[in-house]
Amino acid sequence: MRLDDINAALEQCRRTQKSALDGFKTLLRFPSISQDDGFQPQLLACADWILAEMRRIGLENVHKLPTAGNPILYADWLHAGADKPTILFYAHYDVQPVGDGSLWQSPPFEPTLIDGRLMARGAVDDKCGIWFKLVAIDSILQACGRLPINIKLFFEGEEELGSKNAGPCIAAHKDLLAADTLIISDGPFSSEQPIIGYAVRGSVTGEVRLQGPPHDLHSGRYGGAVKNP
Repeated sequence: MRLDDINAALEQCRRTQKSALDGFKTLLRFPSISQDDGFQPQLLACADWILAEMRRIGLENVHKLPTAGNPILYADWLHAGADKPTILFYAHYDVQPVGDGSLWQSPPFEPTLIDGRLMARGAVDDKCGIWFKLVAIDSILQACGRLPINIKLFFEGEEELGSKNAGPCIAAHKDLLAADTLIISDGPFSSEQPIIGYAVRGSVTGEVRLQGPPHDLHSGRYGGAVKNP
């Protein structure tokens, strides 16, 4: 992009900052918890809302990629030219359970500004990874009329479950998802400096069960005589 185009896109982003923040708050209000089937309707409603936003800003081929579980959301814009790279962007719209709600300073699904930070479940992990892309794409298209690269978006709804259906979906849509580079927006964040993570460790899940006495035992009196759980 030329410097003039970058400045125009940034100015467009500044002009629409309030509406962009309002949209982010709407996204955060969806309790799209993937680990609890009781939240399935809200998770699917969240997916539909994201699809509508993709269409609104001018993305194309917007649709759901069916899986054995929650749908994967796809969209693209491929008019930069064959000589320009194609970037595939990944993020996820499902979130973790809220845990003990009494420990929250504010309701987890009612976005609240606290000390200049927007607090809500999924604000960082990983709905910002979805929303800032859509805002950036919208700002560039509004200011410049086109993007400098070809893009594809791949937004998953089961990352917090270990992405168990992402692999089969990718294998079934290799041509659709083909790209020169993959950028994953689901990594560490620092307010002090920009970070680009280039590697991550895998995940291992399991269940550990411990069995012990039904009440506390004094270590000085029972230590050694009673086995630790």
